[in-house]
Amino acid sequence: MWIALVNQWFILCIDYMKLGRRQLMTIMNELDSTCGISDEELTIRFKESIRIDNEVRKIKGLPIAGYDDETKKAYLEYPDGRREYVGE
Repeated sequence: MWIALVNQWFILCIDYMKLGRRQLMTIMNELDSTCGISDEELTIRFKESIRIDNEVRKIKGLPIAGYDDETKKAYLEYPDGRREYVGE
């Protein structure tokens, strides 16, 4: 994936030299920077990655960061269910 992005950037640099800045901006705006993934699909994948990371952290015995809407405070929740509010 990184090689594709570098190649794409290299092509854009060449296009910039040939076309000029205004035309290049049009080309850059038309490029799909998310590799063809819709915003909705990207959001779903992001949420799933967070869920998986939280499961791994529980298995390893590490705390999970969260936010309590009622108290308006951030906290660390440990695998045993104990919560430590940040700043207390």
